[in-house]
Amino acid sequence: MSWVGPMYRFDEDDPPASDILSARLRAKYWGSQVITYRPCIKQILDLSYRLRSKANPSLLHVPYSDLPQEIRDELHVLPQETWDHAQKGIRSLIESTQAFHGLGDKRPIITNVFGTAHAQWGNLVVLAACYCDPFLRQHIDAPKLRDLYHKTIGFFGKLRGTLVP
Repeated sequence: MSWVGPMYRFDEDDPPASDILSARLRAKYWGSQVITYRPCIKQILDLSYRLRSKANPSLLHVPYSDLPQEIRDELHVLPQETWDHAQKGIRSLIESTQAFHGLGDKRPIITNVFGTAHAQWGNLVVLAACYCDPFLRQHIDAPKLRDLYHKTIGFFGKLRGTLVP
């Protein structure tokens, strides 16, 4: 964080910022991480889907522990680095999504409301896909994902000028 001015410097484990400039900086930071690591998430999701649908379409909704061992083994041929990057990508998706959740109830002044809303919703869609995948689900806490959805929809309400319960 040496590249960030002292006023806006943050630790990756800090809660969401309470001022708009800090929130935007964090959203940009985490968004760049999302772009960097998203290909690894996609690689795992694609391979997982292909293996499960090829073996038996009924396996598409089976939990990890109930998958045949040969499918689990086949997916784990991916390098450990891919798995590590996917895990970092999931964290980045979560952090990027919640970057604006500390701003309170006032409508934030954002230059590109539609771009911001699109990025937030896109993050949630990818997180939902990861949660539905038996291999990536272990990196997502269900109550946290639910909370992200509720807070992000509330954030959208602030953007349009009304609060959504």
